[in-house]
Amino acid sequence: MLSFNKFRLQDILGDEGGAAGGAPAAEPAAEPAAEPAAEPAAAPAAAAASGEVDWAAIRQSLPEELRDDKSLSTINSIEGLVKGYVHSQKSMGSKVNVPDKHATEEDWQVFFNKVGAPATAEEYDFKPDPALDVEEDFLKGFKEAGHKAGLLPSQLEQVFKHYVDYVGGLNTQQAESMQALHDGDVSDLKKEWGEAFDDNSKAANVAFKELLPDEGMRKRLLDDGLASHPSVVRLLANASKLFKEDTFIGHGEGKLGGMTPAEARAKATDIELNNDHPYRDKMHPGHKAAQKEVQDLYKIAYPE
Repeated sequence: MLSFNKFRLQDILGDEGGAAGGAPAAEPAAEPAAEPAAEPAAAPAAAAASGEVDWAAIRQSLPEELRDDKSLSTINSIEGLVKGYVHSQKSMGSKVNVPDKHATEEDWQVFFNKVGAPATAEEYDFKPDPALDVEEDFLKGFKEAGHKAGLLPSQLEQVFKHYVDYVGGLNTQQAESMQALHDGDVSDLKKEWGEAFDDNSKAANVAFKELLPDEGMRKRLLDDGLASHPSVVRLLANASKLFKEDTFIGHGEGKLGGMTPAEARAKATDIELNNDHPYRDKMHPGHKAAQKEVQDLYKIAYPE
């Protein structure tokens, strides 16, 4: 039995253990120091003691769901991991959360202020071109609406510019349309009145001043375009016929003359149908003059 136990110790300890001789029972106590399983656990500690940390080894020791996360693909060292963490902490301080559908108006105002909108409408400092002649109340209301919508100063200016350009375009179109309408009305009156157009226009102007002495009221009608409406001008021209001749003195109009095409046709017809008129008597001294008068009347009645 003794020789068997000794043989087994030599197999475990090798030749040196066998050569040691006495007290073989005490030798097994040294076996744990020779176990290889203790080496991996001591490696990170040794590396840390030397000032070096093996990032690859640390990453491999992480749970699988963390080890394989894509966010770690750019990290090559512990230093890089720490820098990334510090940067994320700083970024969180400046992070702006967009309000959701349950947010209140106050929540939105906080958000607008964080992204650059002014705290009050009065802090919008842009000033329109003085040539635009913008009313102060309109500008104040425009800024208040922009502030409520959370517009940045640059955005408010862009919206204002678009509004001005749009309204300016509409005003130009309206002015051109009004001018075209006025020109058409004048053309119609010229065709209707013929050579009497100038006299009738002057008479209508005099009647306008006589019937409406208040200059402010006349200006309002002129600005609204009502005074130049052909129906109004016809009305005033007809009204002028009710005035005495001396009414026109001082207006620089002189004596009224001229005839409308309708008046010229009517007078020409009266002459032609009047058997006692020199126009019908070739032997009358005034026959040629009467013929000339009728010819002139027809020129007025049917202008080219």
